[in-house]
Amino acid sequence: SEDKNIINENLINSITDRFMKNNNLIKKNERVYFVASENTQLSRQQIFLFREISILNNLEISRICLHRDQNSLIQEMIMFHCKSTTVGPLKQLNQSISYHIIDGIIQISVYDNEKIKDIYTLSNISYSNKQLCSIRIKPDEYRTVSSKTENTIFIEITNGPFKDEDTTWLREREKARRTLGSVKGLLATLVRMK
Repeated sequence: SEDKNIINENLINSITDRFMKNNNLIKKNERVYFVASENTQLSRQQIFLFREISILNNLEISRICLHRDQNSLIQEMIMFHCKSTTVGPLKQLNQSISYHIIDGIIQISVYDNEKIKDIYTLSNISYSNKQLCSIRIKPDEYRTVSSKTENTIFIEITNGPFKDEDTTWLREREKARRTLGSVKGLLATLVRMK
C-alpha cells in the first residue's frame, strides 16, 4: 500500500512536471503557477487537464497566472476551485476586478457595511439571456467568491502589481476592531485604578 502511494505520487509529480514543461509554466508553490513567456496559449483541453492535475494533487484551489509575476500591471488568473469553496470576504486597493466563468457556477456577493448588498451568479450551464457569464465590480468593496459546483473554473482579472498587504479581509478588520476595543477598555480600567 505504501509502495502504491509512492508510485502514485511519483506518477502525479511526473504528469505535473510534464504539463508545466509543455505549457511553459513556472511553479511558485503547490497552488500557483506563472507563465514563463509573455505570449502564452492554453487550449480548453489544457485548462481542463490542469484542473484534473489539481484534483489529483488534492488541491482545493489552484491557479494559472497568465502574467509573468506579481509585479505585472495586469493580473490575469485562471482559477480552479476543485471543491465547492468560498473565498473572502475580502477587498483590494485595485482599480478594477472582473470575473469570467469557464466551467461551473460561481456566486459573487458584494458587501456594504458587513451586510450583503448584491449577489451575482455566473454560470456556463444556462444559456438564458438573464444568466451572467462575466462581471466587473469595484475591488474596494468587500466580496466573497463562492464556487457553487465542484471543479469550477473561472478567470479573475485585476490590475497589478499584486501585494498581499493590499488585500483586506473582513474578519481581520473585525478582529482588529475588537482588539482595539479591548485595549481601550483595559487602559480605561488602569486609569481608574490609579
